[in-house]
Amino acid sequence: MLKLKKKTGEELLTEATAFVEKTIDQLDAAAEKLNEEADEVERQIIELQDKSDKLNGQYLQAARMKEKFEQLLY
Repeated sequence: MLKLKKKTGEELLTEATAFVEKTIDQLDAAAEKLNEEADEVERQIIELQDKSDKLNGQYLQAARMKEKFEQLLY
């Protein structure tokens, strides 16, 4: 028959503390990874905004050139 050892309060507290510390470490690692991913997404957003600004500038320049061309035709 299997005999279970009764644990003292101190043993239970030690196990619970180890479990909590391990969980905290895992959560810290997950949070760090999420922060790194968020930084990468932020970098990509800034890059896309820069590209969008450049394209908007090119569009406005093309529109002005079209207007000038149309004025020359008429």
